[in-house]
Amino acid sequence: YVDDILCVWHGPGELIEHFLSLLNSFFPSIKFTVEIGGAKINFLDLTISISNNNEYTYDIYRKPTTTDITVHGSSFCPLPHKLAAYHYFINRLVTTPLTPMAFKREVSIIKYIAKRNCIRIDLDNMIRRKSVKFALSSTTNLAPPSRQKLRAKTVSLPYLPPLTSALAPLLKSAHLRPTYYPHLQLGRLLSN
Repeated sequence: YVDDILCVWHGPGELIEHFLSLLNSFFPSIKFTVEIGGAKINFLDLTISISNNNEYTYDIYRKPTTTDITVHGSSFCPLPHKLAAYHYFINRLVTTPLTPMAFKREVSIIKYIAKRNCIRIDLDNMIRRKSVKFALSSTTNLAPPSRQKLRAKTVSLPYLPPLTSALAPLLKSAHLRPTYYPHLQLGRLLSN
């Protein structure tokens, strides 16, 4: 499958339509469309801008339909499920070459989303740790040292706090990795 291709076009603008026709002539079942962005374009979750001296700048792009809703802090689900969106936000933050102003703006948006969803975590510490890890991994071309750990087997448990919270350390000490699924599912509560 082909989806969302970014192409920097250096040729004359009038040849873009000719190039598009050529691409669409190869396979009748594949149809490309083109969006011409000029000096700025939204591509996936980024806004990419090009300056007069051919330097690129990046910013995080959110569609107008994007909401600030993640799994709420009071939701009856495991903490890792609640934090998954924030790990994604922070990973995108530290791996995208943002300007200092764009970086600060994105940090404040992530903090706002966490506050609106009652997620009480130390985001500054998460950002710092992820930034250091990314910086260290990008400054060396050496392979990380191999670890001869026992591969943990996965144990799937219904999420029943505080029971599952108490069981998790015991399972981990036995080289078992607990994963959780919701015990109360809407389909079980509502009849056909």
